[in-house]
Amino acid sequence: MSTTTKLAMFCGAMLMASVTMASPQKTPDQLANDLVAVQTASGAPVPQFSKISMGTTKWEPIDNEHLLVYTRQATAYLLDLDAHCEGLINAQGVSVGGLSRTVYSGTDTVHVTGPSNPGGISCRIVEIRPVDTAKLKSLRTASK
Repeated sequence: MSTTTKLAMFCGAMLMASVTMASPQKTPDQLANDLVAVQTASGAPVPQFSKISMGTTKWEPIDNEHLLVYTRQATAYLLDLDAHCEGLINAQGVSVGGLSRTVYSGTDTVHVTGPSNPGGISCRIVEIRPVDTAKLKSLRTASK
């Protein structure tokens, strides 16, 4: 493998949203209510989003089929995954997309690592929806 290829792979890996985050345990009712809030705050599906600023990305599993990804403080996307992504709700690490700076629905994946899948599991992104973060915050506050 050439030095250029290794450097490209390293840079691509650094661009992926790979953050460690502990998620508090939620009851099934809390998970369902949160999914409704996020879906209510979401817009129409879009084919892609840019992850150019994802070095400090925050991500939040909604359940094992939906992931909320913040690319900037007030810019978020709801990712609907193709199947039950085992361990997403308790994930220790998540990588979104591949080496490209753009994440595409239908072709890119979310790679999840955690206690239930130490080697990781990949789940295809079926749909991407922008989220109105102010509306989401308001909906979450109202449901408490």
